[in-house]
Parts: sequence; structure tokens; C-alpha cells
Amino acid sequence: MVPTKAIHATQQATQLLSELQHKAEQLRHEMITQELLVDNDFAEDREELNALQETQEERTGKNRESVV
Repeated sequence: MVPTKAIHATQQATQLLSELQHKAEQLRHEMITQELLVDNDFAEDREELNALQETQEERTGKNRESVV
């Protein structure tokens, strides 16, 4: 027969492992969410930068035309 202390220790270890696995899954989801937010912010920044560059190119082009 298995001693009661060993059974209790095994149950505690199993419970802790389950909690750790759950926490790891939560953290993984949080990291994925943060990655997506960063990727989205980067894409938005890139779009804004491209729009600013196009505007600058248009202004530069108009200035060159008016000088000529």
C-alpha cells in the first residue's frame, strides 16, 4: 500500500503542474497578442511613413516644376 504522504505529494505535484501548464498557455496567448499588436503598429507606422514620403515627393516635384 502506498503511504498517504506520497499520494498527497503526488496530488500536489499534479495540481502544480496543471496550474503551471495553464499559466504557460496564458502567457503564450499574451505574447502572441502582443506580437500581433506590435506587427499591426509597425504596419500602420509603415503606411503613415509611405504616405508622408509620397506627399513629400509630390511637394518636391511641384517645387522643381515651378523652378523650371
